[in-house]
Amino acid sequence: MKTRINFLTASFVVVLFMAITTVKAQSNVDFFVGTWNVMAYDLPSGDTEMVIILTKNSDGKLEGTIGNKADANPITISRIEPDENLITLYYTASGHQVYTTMEKDGEASITGSIMDMFDIEGTKKE
Repeated sequence: MKTRINFLTASFVVVLFMAITTVKAQSNVDFFVGTWNVMAYDLPSGDTEMVIILTKNSDGKLEGTIGNKADANPITISRIEPDENLITLYYTASGHQVYTTMEKDGEASITGSIMDMFDIEGTKKE
């Protein structure tokens, strides 16, 4: 009987831990949903203003587009990988596979990089 109670207690703790982890990851993803005005620094073409739009689909996963402010045809982001306080966006630009990381840096701001080479800073559009 005591073994059964220990097993039930351990099972409860595991389920509780998984639920807390899922809720925390979900709330971190929600931070990134919205329109972001981003400045990319020191690109070969110079500093560039970009707009990143992220939404949640019906499955609760992030999807979106990325483009510069002057571009009427933004690029569709092919994959988004969320992590603790950051996300990584994968997309194709000018025929090349590119990734951009966005890390939470305040209530409505991010920092990160494009391909770990070009720094970015951004703020969420109200």
